[in-house]
Amino acid sequence: MKRFFVILIFVLFSRNSYQENYVDGLIGDILFRTETRSLTVPIKSSHSKCQKQVPAIFFKTELNERIRGNGSTIHYMYVEGCCDGYKPYPYDSNRCVPDCKDNCRNGICSAPNKCECMDGFVANASNHCIETCPVGCPNGRCFLNGTSQCNRGYELDPTQRYCTAICNNSCGRNQVCMRPNECACLDGYLMTESGCQPVCSPDCGYGTCIAPNECKCLGNAIKKHRICHNFSDLRCENGVTESQYKCNCRVGYIYDSNTTSCLPDCGDECKFGVCISPGECRCYRNYKKKDTTCVPICDKGCGFYGKCIEPNVCGCGEDNQKCKNGVCNSRGKCVCDENLYRYVDSCVSYANLSRIVTNPNEQKRYNIELLNEFKNHIGKYFIFN
Repeated sequence: MKRFFVILIFVLFSRNSYQENYVDGLIGDILFRTETRSLTVPIKSSHSKCQKQVPAIFFKTELNERIRGNGSTIHYMYVEGCCDGYKPYPYDSNRCVPDCKDNCRNGICSAPNKCECMDGFVANASNHCIETCPVGCPNGRCFLNGTSQCNRGYELDPTQRYCTAICNNSCGRNQVCMRPNECACLDGYLMTESGCQPVCSPDCGYGTCIAPNECKCLGNAIKKHRICHNFSDLRCENGVTESQYKCNCRVGYIYDSNTTSCLPDCGDECKFGVCISPGECRCYRNYKKKDTTCVPICDKGCGFYGKCIEPNVCGCGEDNQKCKNGVCNSRGKCVCDENLYRYVDSCVSYANLSRIVTNPNEQKRYNIELLNEFKNHIGKYFIFN
């Protein structure tokens, strides 16, 4: 008898400690503070990987780099990626796993949007894996013999495995009873004046949303990438074709005539980088992110009186006189280190100076820089016809 009470106390203490590990959310949707009990299984099958065309501009890493794609046009690049319904495996980006859109807590995502609950968990009416006896009993009590007793306002579901809320008035179409006498839309549906309607993201274009992320095209519209287009001559990814020559882009995207698609838009704040998603800029090499823009990097700094205006090029004074491999003094002049000599816009060694004056390519570059320096610092005081 004493041993029985010891076991009972241990079980009750373990159960209470376990319940403290999750927070309240939608009824039955257990969210763990310390971990997310969701597993994905890496798949080697070719069905999980697809060849896609991606705008070549996304592969640009240098400011003056010219990218030529190997896709159907030079503006696209062929890449191998995860098919729709799959995502990269967190521990091996070369492998793909089914994607359940974060709706597979306490389960294993075995196929796109198909979650198999772990032992001790069961899928509820919202298709979330929740505890079942002997692990636990949300909205009820779990006894040692494996039975459950539901709290007031709840009752056992037909399988007698978990407690479900009671709604005196039956819920409408695409709804589920989430709390006592409180109905809510199923996942993938949104409450409107007409009841719970399916949500398609992005919207269907020239079509209607008949189920979550499932469109039915109207008239002669053609479905491409799950969106219904009125014409098919333009790619118009991230948008909808309005005519043979016009593409209406989604918010956050801007039309690009080279790819005939809508590319992410970062406004004027991505001059020294590539806009990879609306408002998100990936900086070129030798540039870094500062606030929402990309600024050049000067590895050795520019001193107290200078500022970095190009990668490893400082700007001195109000006119930003170029100073490569040097620093700026208080008078706005470029100061070179010992054994380096000032030549047009750079600090160079004597050995490099002799190479520069004899190399045609170097001479051409420095002639251009010399002309720029003249226009910026001296030429601005003259009027040229």
